[in-house]
Amino acid sequence: MTVRFITRNISEEYTWGFAIKRDNLVVWEDKQGDLGLRGANDNDMTRTNQMVCDRTVVIKPNGQVAVHATSRHQWLVGMWDIDDQGTIYLNGVPLAWLPNGGDTGAIDISDWILDGVENSLRFTTWNGRYDATWNFALARGGEVVWEESGNSEQRERYVFDETFS
Repeated sequence: MTVRFITRNISEEYTWGFAIKRDNLVVWEDKQGDLGLRGANDNDMTRTNQMVCDRTVVIKPNGQVAVHATSRHQWLVGMWDIDDQGTIYLNGVPLAWLPNGGDTGAIDISDWILDGVENSLRFTTWNGRYDATWNFALARGGEVVWEESGNSEQRERYVFDETFS
């Protein structure tokens, strides 16, 4: 059986706590920060509108618990100057979203890219009224491997939607 734990941050500091119990004993736990006292990652407040934790845990038939191995490469994504709404999805889960303008900066997704399974990245831009713009980038090992910028006059629809596996 596979279980996936995800935490998204809207603003300011964030925390999470997940546990798997067997026979009322904790066999796996992942905790960062203390709710109301101190946020995760040394009270980090820089990861607004982003996924901050994504753990895939495998529970084997014998009851052993294993965490999926993550990528050995550094992977970064980012978006900037989005009009109206930009979203980056990783394996179907919203990783980061950005309304009108702004810049996510480089988001390190290395810990969330799983080895041995097919991963997918999806980049979208939704436009409401007026003209749309978008800028997305994907880098591996510090080198940009894909970048897309564009604009559209189409309204009330996705004006950009690209998926990589």
